[in-house]
Amino acid sequence: MRNACAARFAVVGRHNRRARRFVELSGELQQEADERPAVVGIQRRQQTLRRTLDRGGGATHERTTLRREDQRLAPFVGLRILAPEQPASFQTLDHVTDRRTIEADGPRERRLVDAGAVTDHDERAVLRWRELIRGALVDENADGDLVRTAQQEPRAGIKVIERDWARHGAVSILTNRLHPSDAGSLRNESMDNETAELLIRTGPGTRMGNLMRRYWVPVMLSSEIGKPDCAPVRVKILGERLLAFRDTSGRPGLIDEFCAHRGASLFLGRNEEDGIRCSYHGWKYDVNGQCVELPSVPALACRMKLTAYPCIERGDILWAYMGSPEKRPAPPELEWCMLPPTHRYVTKRFQRTGWLQALEGGIDTTHASWVHRYELDRDPMHKYAHANKYIKADRNAVFDLEESPHGLTIFGRRNGEQDSHYWRITQWIFPWFTLIPPFGPHALGGHVWVPIDDESCWAWSINFLPDRPLPEEELQAMKEGKGIHVKYIPGTFVPLANPSNDWLIDRTAQKSLQSFSGVEGFSIQDASLQESMGPIQDYSKEHLVSTDKPIAMARRMLARAARALEQGAEPPALDPATQRVRAASVLLDRGVKADDWARQALSSLETPVFSV
Repeated sequence: MRNACAARFAVVGRHNRRARRFVELSGELQQEADERPAVVGIQRRQQTLRRTLDRGGGATHERTTLRREDQRLAPFVGLRILAPEQPASFQTLDHVTDRRTIEADGPRERRLVDAGAVTDHDERAVLRWRELIRGALVDENADGDLVRTAQQEPRAGIKVIERDWARHGAVSILTNRLHPSDAGSLRNESMDNETAELLIRTGPGTRMGNLMRRYWVPVMLSSEIGKPDCAPVRVKILGERLLAFRDTSGRPGLIDEFCAHRGASLFLGRNEEDGIRCSYHGWKYDVNGQCVELPSVPALACRMKLTAYPCIERGDILWAYMGSPEKRPAPPELEWCMLPPTHRYVTKRFQRTGWLQALEGGIDTTHASWVHRYELDRDPMHKYAHANKYIKADRNAVFDLEESPHGLTIFGRRNGEQDSHYWRITQWIFPWFTLIPPFGPHALGGHVWVPIDDESCWAWSINFLPDRPLPEEELQAMKEGKGIHVKYIPGTFVPLANPSNDWLIDRTAQKSLQSFSGVEGFSIQDASLQESMGPIQDYSKEHLVSTDKPIAMARRMLARAARALEQGAEPPALDPATQRVRAASVLLDRGVKADDWARQALSSLETPVFSV
């Protein structure tokens, strides 16, 4: 068996000597399992092997032809050890649970061996081999090539609920709630080039674009077209060039920017008498895109119609539905958009990145321990919060994830007091909303990340209090660009600190520990790092670790929903009732599970706000 194993592995990676030791120890372990099944002896050998893995060893499978065309699965096969006279069969760990095999060339003929063919005598060896391969998969210090491939092939079919395993999210999302479809094809859930393209392309006819158009889309602040017959506003959203205006009767409209006659921009037109009139030849359109006047050929007016999207106003925002009319859902009911105007403050800013990397920053709760650490105690919306102490002291949160009807609940655990853990419970509401755990007595917060096109997005920032108006002092600070809001170039929604001026980085503030990155302001600190990646991040170069579990899970859920929509499935979280959730910040006894606590304490918006 040792010879068979050694023949099927090749030394790869940057650490050839260590990888070779992996092969040798692997063979020795199997030989010892066959000849002397004493548990203690095997455990000692496993510990030796794990130390080798911890130092960066790696091994991969060679001379095996997989039926699947994706050869990247090869380094992550789990050996199913059979009787010594039989050829070894290879099977991905992710398919162990549904007993499907991948065909492999044995030393004799090509054959398939069912997972159930393993004998009782060898079952112990099977379990040990699976443990070895799992160890290689979840080891954050493993060989770089090994980890990179592992990141791109999430371990979708392994259900693991142990807390210790949940710490090792570098290559897999290990939760105690696994969506049934996640036990299927590994390749369909991977962040390979195809999946990255799926997630970042949102124009008309794209899969992610089709998915997003099934939701109400935040388009602009209602105040941008605040008065009847005001100047029209050009809008680009999900790759479409549109025009927003408010007609004489006060109705908002969102229509194609260009006249149906010869394509002149209606931005140059006249907003008058319940319609927008093209300045070129006088064609006039109402808020539904219908041509209501065509001076040169009046009889043709009824046959001319521009693309138009139904609009509603809620939460100081103009929302549009851009999908199939017969599929239009009920309007959104997020907590902040249902409150009186005095209870919330809403802004937006232009960001020069694709929407995905902006969203991923919004569900990454660990970065606050680094980039925001020196401003937590000074910013008006964060100072005096006890949470600041825990965030700065424990920089590596441990995550539990729970798929929910609204999307994803992210439980980030840090050390609290001696007998407690500090939990930050973030809500991601499908497909682009996030709710931020609150800080002390201050207003709650949230974001929305909406694509303008594939290389830019609108980053919305919302502060709100469910039970009372915002304090005047905090409201004034928000208007000054403090907290999660920004200062603008006058007359625009472009932040004053932006890529053209290196985000006004201050190296003196950086050296004097006034700012960790040297960039001022929470939102611009985030935006600067995201924009520094380029308009579209090169995902093939990233190396995810355990603190990136929420990001990897969100990608999988988005990709899964987009692919399911193609098959006729309904998108998640269309029911506005599912959006009525809240984030929390709380200290819990170390023996309390945060998900159990949240099921009771966060079951309704009628419960108190939990904030530390």
